Amino acid sequence: GKEISDFLRDLFCFPSVAISWFIGFQITQLHEGFVKELLGKRFAAVSLRRHAWSYREIFVKSGLCESITYAHLEELREQGLLGNTGAMILDGSFVEAPKQRNTREENQLIKQGRGGELWNDQPAKKRQKDVDARWTKKNNEVHYGYKIHALADASSKFLIHNVATPANVHDSKALNWVLNEEEDEGRVLYADSAYAGKELEEIVRYFNVTPCFCEKGRVNHPLTAKQKAHNRKKSKSAAVGAYLRLHSDGLHGLVRAQHRFKRAEAHNWVTMLGYNLCRQEMTAENWNENDTAEASEIASNHPPSNRLTQTASMSLGHGG
Repeated sequence: GKEISDFLRDLFCFPSVAISWFIGFQITQLHEGFVKELLGKRFAAVSLRRHAWSYREIFVKSGLCESITYAHLEELREQGLLGNTGAMILDGSFVEAPKQRNTREENQLIKQGRGGELWNDQPAKKRQKDVDARWTKKNNEVHYGYKIHALADASSKFLIHNVATPANVHDSKALNWVLNEEEDEGRVLYADSAYAGKELEEIVRYFNVTPCFCEKGRVNHPLTAKQKAHNRKKSKSAAVGAYLRLHSDGLHGLVRAQHRFKRAEAHNWVTMLGYNLCRQEMTAENWNENDTAEASEIASNHPPSNRLTQTASMSLGHGG
C-alpha cells in the first residue's frame, strides 16, 4: 500500500543518491537499473526517480552528508581504528569544472558574487550554470573550477576532513577551515611544497600543530643539498598523500558533473564516506584478536570529534 511505498522511498533515497554520486551514475540510470531489480516487481510502483531529485537537494542544504560522514568517523574512533594523535597529511587537487559560455556582462556580475541575479527568467538554463567556479593560474597552468583539500590520518590512512573552495581561493583560507585547535593540538602536519611559505606555517602553528612542509625552490634561489635531503625525508612521510589521491579519485574527480558549489561539497562528503568505508573493510580484514586491548585504550583516550561544529559554518570564499 501507500505506507509501504512511502517507507521504501524514504529508505532507499539516501543510498540511491549516495551511490549515484559515488559511481557517477545519473539518478535516472540508477532507477532504471539495479534499484528496480532490488525492489522487485512487487514494489515496482515505488518511484525513486520522481523523489530522488528533491531528496538530493534536501541532503545538500541540510548538511546531512557531512553529519553522516562524521558519525562514521566517531564509529571508527570507538572501534580504535582512528585516533586523535600522530601525524596528519594534507593534500590538495584542482578539480576542473565545465567551461561556461557567458557574456562579458554576465561574467562581470559573477565575479562580483551576483551570479544569483542572472537567468531568473530561464530556470532551466540557470540550473546548468556554475556561478561558483573560478579561474586561477599555477605554474603556468590555467585551471577553472575548484580546489579540494583532503586531510588524512597518516597512520590509519582514513580521511578525517575535506574542504572545497573555488580554485582562486588562497591555501591559507583552506588551512583555517581544515584544522581544529582543540582536536589537532600537538600533531604534525605533512604537506607538499604547494603549502610552503612562512605565512602558511604560521597559520598551522596558530592551531598548535607542527608544520612539516616540503620547501620550494625559487628563481635564483635553488634549494641547497641540505634542503633537498630534508624534502626527501618529509616526502617519505607525506607519500601517503599519493596513495590517497590514487584511491580517492572520486573525491577529486566527481565534482566535474556538479553545477553548484554546495552540491559539489555534499558530493565530496559522500565520496569521503565511501572511501573510509572501503578503508575500514580493508583494515577489518587484517584485524586480529591481539589488537582488541589496544583498540579499547585508543577509543577511551579520545573524546568525540568537535570538528563538525567548528567547520559547519564555513562560508564560501571567492577571494584570491
